[in-house]
Amino acid sequence: MQNERVSQYLSAYIDGELPGDQVRQIEAQLAGSSPLRCKLAALRQLSDLLGQASQQRLAPMQMARMHGGVNRCRHRMMFRTAQYAAVVAAAVLLICGISLWNVPRDKQVAETQIEEMTKRRAGRYRHGHQRPAGRPENHDPPR
Repeated sequence: MQNERVSQYLSAYIDGELPGDQVRQIEAQLAGSSPLRCKLAALRQLSDLLGQASQQRLAPMQMARMHGGVNRCRHRMMFRTAQYAAVVAAAVLLICGISLWNVPRDKQVAETQIEEMTKRRAGRYRHGHQRPAGRPENHDPPR
């Protein structure tokens, strides 16, 4: 972990991305540490090598292979996204279907269920539960 952090600071030092106080700290550490100077030289060499490689042009065949790979990856990602969207849509339909299955199909059944709930609620208050403040004793829920 420490080695990785040192590499990050040295890379930023090479690229000139550090503020002046950190540059002075790194230069002081470089003056006193031979392994750190070797690591800096290796990173500079790698940076130069990558800089040269980025200036080389790819052959048309290599460019076509690269574009083909990018297109295949893009199509796979679009297909995967479509699969996820289909799964989400199926889940929504399933949940809606289940919730509609539980809806009373008949007005009489619905009224019966409301009456049962009202009786249970009224019975709860008779058996020692406190009635909410401000609610009259003969309060019926709105229909």
